[in-house]
Amino acid sequence: MMTGNHHHDAGLVMPDVVAEGENPQPIAECPPARAREDTRSGGHASVAVAAAAVPRILAGSSPWFAQPPSLAADWDLHVKSARYFEFGPFRAARYTWGAAHITLAAAIELLRWSTRSFPAGLVLLGLVAAAVILL
Repeated sequence: MMTGNHHHDAGLVMPDVVAEGENPQPIAECPPARAREDTRSGGHASVAVAAAAVPRILAGSSPWFAQPPSLAADWDLHVKSARYFEFGPFRAARYTWGAAHITLAAAIELLRWSTRSFPAGLVLLGLVAAAVILL
């Protein structure tokens, strides 16, 4: 049944649409349709979706298992990209971007390599400490 009254709850206005024998609920108290469906099915819908997604995420072709390109392959790509530009300043900017990227990637790879084992981490820590003392 539709009446001319409106509920005012948290700034939301909703007309009174009430089925026979049902109590009206403000919008804030109504669960979303998806939540109602999940509770009817026992909440297993989201678990099924997650269970189906995990094998695809951990598959051999996912980024989790992908091997990163080597620094040489990255630099080669930057050089090819820089040679694409014929205008000198664009080419120089592209080479500069490539050099900055390779420098940062090398530093990250060194940190990654050194934290792979405790002795390598100690060697890197000693080299950094020596550089700080000498500078």
